[in-house]
Amino acid sequence: MKCCHINRILHRLYTETTLKSPVNQSNKMKEELKKYHSESYGWALQCCGRNKIMAEEVLQKTYLKVLEGKARYGGKGPFKNWLFIVIRNTARDVQKKSKHTLPLSQVDYAIPSVQSDLIAHEEVDMILKALKQLSGQQQKVLHLVFYQEKTIKEAADILGISLGSARTHYQRSKERLKLILKGYANY
Repeated sequence: MKCCHINRILHRLYTETTLKSPVNQSNKMKEELKKYHSESYGWALQCCGRNKIMAEEVLQKTYLKVLEGKARYGGKGPFKNWLFIVIRNTARDVQKKSKHTLPLSQVDYAIPSVQSDLIAHEEVDMILKALKQLSGQQQKVLHLVFYQEKTIKEAADILGISLGSARTHYQRSKERLKLILKGYANY
């Protein structure tokens, strides 16, 4: 996502909320949102089934909630974790309102360019196909743990599930991926 896009969204939201929020608080939040924009966009994509339009809408609504003070960071835990929870909840609200669901078979995963350069094209396709065969919760836990470098506990907090449930999703997804990838290797 281009830097000018985030600046345009934040500028618009900032100017709309200047009267409602103290300037210092708003500037600090604006800086934090800029700092985590790329990762926030990736998480919004994940929460929206890789639908770019919906992810941008979710991110804009999230930023608006934060800058207007409708979502307040209480200082407990890392800001990024709190922001991811707000994004997840906003995505859930947007999906309920639009009743737009994307079949799991249509989910498109993006592999970071560094990894794409290192892995052969066939292997990337094989991994993407294997990921698409996991449940939604398993995909989200793996995304948070591997792409966002969260602990399983942090992933559980972000997803609003128990630690035990997150561990189960994590373990089962690894086992399932191993079986699926073994199946592909035999062909």
